[in-house]
Amino acid sequence: MNALTHLAPLAAVMLVAATACSSETRNGQSTQADAGVPPRKPDPGVDSKSAHYRGYVAMNEILRSRLVAKPTSFTLSQYLEDPSSDAGTGLVLAKLLGDWSGDGSRNAFQNGDPNAMSLVIWRMAFTGLGKDVASLCPGASKLRTIPDFELRSSLVPVVQSLCTWPQDQAREDTVLRSFWQGLTGYDAPPKEYEAWREEFLGPTFQNATAETLITTMVTAALLNPYVLLEQ
Repeated sequence: MNALTHLAPLAAVMLVAATACSSETRNGQSTQADAGVPPRKPDPGVDSKSAHYRGYVAMNEILRSRLVAKPTSFTLSQYLEDPSSDAGTGLVLAKLLGDWSGDGSRNAFQNGDPNAMSLVIWRMAFTGLGKDVASLCPGASKLRTIPDFELRSSLVPVVQSLCTWPQDQAREDTVLRSFWQGLTGYDAPPKEYEAWREEFLGPTFQNATAETLITTMVTAALLNPYVLLEQ
């Protein structure tokens, strides 16, 4: 099931924020059970038949260029490690997110097709990243997965504004748009930003903490098919 290509921005948000949310496809239509949002037809901008993940390595490069300043060796696998297991669990899971394997003429891109398991792994990684971003807020938990985590300087004042949520400063369109672009670049069309913004300005996050808001914003933006899939 190529479920990811059918996820609307609101569905991506609800996937992270709702306590019970499932997705299934019937007759080419996607439904989000218990998500509180109506079904939406697949976006013609994303080819659900041929689209595949950009891949684990590519997403790390994108995040280092847009969002993460330090560590320069930043990788999402650090958010996939199991503390109760030997080191290296994260790299094993990362291979399920799209990875080049083989040598010479037999080198091939594997695990690039979206599926339910890989979507859970992406969500786990992006949620961990979102928590590290949110931990930069004053008064937030400082227990970061990556202790020396730092944002790119252009995004520091943006996150500082979001840290004041639910104050008006954090709701300004310039702040929200800057954060969205810091996460997605210009991969997604304007309507994707508008839907993302509308959800976070709506009642669901009206009284949310800044930590919850920022974590969910990061996760929802990066799960957007225009960001995660090769176009």
